[in-house]
Amino acid sequence: MHCLPVRRNMIVTDDVIESPQSIVIPEAANREISAQVVIKRLLNPSNLPEGEAL
Repeated sequence: MHCLPVRRNMIVTDDVIESPQSIVIPEAANREISAQVVIKRLLNPSNLPEGEAL
């Protein structure tokens, strides 16, 4: 598995990225959502679940 961005056919071949077993694209989507949550919580600490602190 390789995170995105990736240099196609230099680091990872297109065949690997586009294979049915590849989880590169779903993992990139998960990473994007995680980053959005972190940024939201940093910009607005009231979004933290009760009892949590930065």
